[in-house]
Amino acid sequence: MAAPSAQADLSGDWTGTYSGDPPNVPGNSFEAWIVDSGGVLTGGIVEPDEETDIGILRADIRGTVAGGEVRFLKLYDGASHAAHGVDYRGRVSDNGCAIAGEWTFAAHSGIFEMRRRGGQAVVREIEEKAEVPVE
Repeated sequence: MAAPSAQADLSGDWTGTYSGDPPNVPGNSFEAWIVDSGGVLTGGIVEPDEETDIGILRADIRGTVAGGEVRFLKLYDGASHAAHGVDYRGRVSDNGCAIAGEWTFAAHSGIFEMRRRGGQAVVREIEEKAEVPVE
């Protein structure tokens, strides 16, 4: 598989999951949006929250991407029981449509995966720019 000609722009909508060391960190799904400004990442995440009446957790993300390696801090807004940061580190797939890696918070850790949203039209456009087939 050929390497992309340029680093993929990670801007857009993403959907993902994370899991951790049960029972302390149950797995969960999330929706994310990212703005990639030349390798500087900003955006946000929302995820279901079954522990409170609010029903949703919100977080800001800030990070970087370079050479296919993604690092970001997910910082919960504190509106519910969550008011901490979680460090994420992962790799971007060759076609720029997926990110997978590990997360850490205090003594907890786990894995995550996220995939670009937008259907096949977006995937094909990214694939054409990167000249790499979709995985």
